[in-house]
Order: sequence, then structure tokens, then C-alpha cells
Amino acid sequence: MKIIAKKKDFNIIKIRFSFKLNVSKENLIYSTVLSHLLKYSTDHYQTNRELLIKQLDLYNMSYIGLTNISSNNIISYYDFTFIKPSLIEEKHYLENIVSFIRDIFFDHQSFKEEHLNLVKREVYNDCMQGYSIPEVMLYEKLVGLTKENYGITLYSSINLLDDVNLDSINKFYQEFLKKELCVLIVGDYDNKLLSLIKELPFSNTFHFDNIFNYHDVQYTKNQLVINGHYNQSRLSFNLRYEPENLYENYYLTRMFLLILGGLQNSLYMQNVREKLSLVYYVDVDFINSFNLLNITCGYKNGNSEIVYKALVKEIKKMQKGDFDENLINDAYNYLELGYHTVNNTCGLVLSNLFSHNILGHPSIKEKRMVFKTVTKEDIVNFANKLVISDIVYLEGDINGED
Repeated sequence: MKIIAKKKDFNIIKIRFSFKLNVSKENLIYSTVLSHLLKYSTDHYQTNRELLIKQLDLYNMSYIGLTNISSNNIISYYDFTFIKPSLIEEKHYLENIVSFIRDIFFDHQSFKEEHLNLVKREVYNDCMQGYSIPEVMLYEKLVGLTKENYGITLYSSINLLDDVNLDSINKFYQEFLKKELCVLIVGDYDNKLLSLIKELPFSNTFHFDNIFNYHDVQYTKNQLVINGHYNQSRLSFNLRYEPENLYENYYLTRMFLLILGGLQNSLYMQNVREKLSLVYYVDVDFINSFNLLNITCGYKNGNSEIVYKALVKEIKKMQKGDFDENLINDAYNYLELGYHTVNNTCGLVLSNLFSHNILGHPSIKEKRMVFKTVTKEDIVNFANKLVISDIVYLEGDINGED
């Protein structure tokens, strides 16, 4: 176990336990089920109600478990948030906090079948409800166009949920506690907390090196049209970067996305949304697991061809350098404002610590230094290496409803 701690004068302390697993449908399903299951009971606290009462006794301590895919890895993390000890007049408060964390992770001789069945229903319902959202369906379909098993998502793995039983989840749980682990702490902690965390009986080691090893996939240009009863149509397409790795050009990637569609005065917002009134919204993003940029928008039914051409036109303008150079300064100022916010919010400090130390993103200090050096020529050269990849349309009829 490796501990990375950042001391900040907040009224709360946040601790994140981050476990790394190889990407597979089985690991994704089982780690998702486990993150739900651990919150229902322990051997000491027999019911979810008893666990919640204990959290209230600890001055409303909160706990959440989540599982995400990042590059070639699944990151399953567990966040604990509690009031800093100096504000609590209770002798063994800190010991009780860490004892609760110990119970969550280790106090499970055997899970209960009733809880497992409940969790499986929860995971299934959450997945199906999410898939009913058009934007989520767009992402699932777009990822599904990638070759072989690279497009792993919870939805594409949900059929394995039937295979999860008490024996298999108990076996996974025992192996899970041996997975690679890093503990992040943010807040006004002291050495006593660090000592107590180190005493937790994790037997694993830290190997979060080179987490960003992207799938080496040869993408082809695929197009998928899905017709349905939507009150607005959606379009989503990917841009791949040839021939280099997008993450190695992190700064140019961020600046390009902000100028294209991430700012209120970006090219998409100024020209496609405001001047032409073609889209209701437009989102630009970096799908880091697949080394792709993504453009997604919603528009009036029947305008798909016009909208697509308008979006592509703005990309071509950036490739020619046909954009106001002041947008580079606007993008930098936008990023600066975000960094200022990060340093003053406990949850965001933890997220940034996670991003830098677990996911391998640059530190804020490095970002602030390098973003200042990005030039218009750099962005134009970057834009000219982008190629349109997969495209998905959700086509709604005139009288459709979401």
C-alpha cells in the first residue's frame, strides 16, 4: 500500500482507496457488484440500517464506492469523508473512523444472498436506466463500433451479472483485497491518522506505473443510424489523432477542445449554435481509454446532414488557422480559473491528486506552466493530424419524444 497525502486546512478529511484491476468484462461486473455490496452490511453491522446508524454516530461520515475504466485498467475506488478530529470533542474519534473503514473492507466472512440479489437488481436497473438516456446510448453505440473487445462498458458486460453468485463474489472479494492499491488523503490530517491507515491489513503493493497504455486499435470510419421517437436528434462522432498518442499531446488536446467547443465563445458556440441555430447543445470531450476526441450534439429532427457539415466545417477552419488568436488566451484564462477552484475545494483537491498520481495526468503546476507556451501554430499542426472516425446518429421523428 502506498499513501499519498496532501495537507490542506479544510473542515473535512477525504480518504480514497484506489484499487487497480485489468480490464475485462468479468472484473468490471464483479468490482461494480462488490462496491455496492460492501455498503449493505458487515459481520459486525448485520444490516444496512445498522451501518447507516454507525455513520451518523461518526458525525455523518459518508462513504461511496465507484468503479471506472481508465485506459487498460479498471480503477475501483472507495471514498470516506469525515469531519476533522480537531473539531470533535471525542477521545477515540479517529480510531473509530479507521475502525469503521476496516469493517467496510475486512469484516466479511461471507456475504448474504439476500443482499447479493438486491445488489444485482440495483446494478441491472441502474445500467438499464442509464442506457435509456439518449446520450448514454450514443456513447455505448459509438464504443461498440470499435474492434474486438476494446469497447468494454457496464452495459456490454451486463449479461455476466447472472453468473455472479455467493461463491464467485466471495472468491473475487478475497482476491480484490490483494489488488494494487494506493491511498489518497486530503485535509487537515496528522501523523496519527497516517499510522492508523498503515495498520490496515492490506497485503498488496503499489504498481500504478504507466497506467496510460492505450489500446492499439486500427480504427475505421463506421457509420450507424438509429431511428427512434426522440423530440430531438443526436449526433456523435470521434476524431482520432494520427500518428501519435493523444495523451502525449495533452496540452494541445485540451486547448483544441476548448477553442472548438469548450468555451462559451468557442467556434461551435459562436457559429453553429448562435449564428446558425443548428444545435441545442454541443459537447466536446477526450475519451482517454480509446485515445479519441468526441463531438456530441443535439439538434432539430431532420437536420442531420446540415449539422454534421457545419461541425466539420469548424474543424477544417482550425486546420487552416482560421480562428481568432484571442481564443487561446481565453482558453488559458478558463483553465486558470478552474485551477484556482481546485485548490480551494477538498473534493476537487482529492480528484486532482487522483488524476495526477493514479491516472498519470500532469500536475496543476506543470499544466499552468506548459499551457502558457501553446501557440496558434501548435494548435493548427495538431488539428491537421485529426481524422474523423466512427459516427452515430440517433434520428428522431418530427413527433417523437425522449
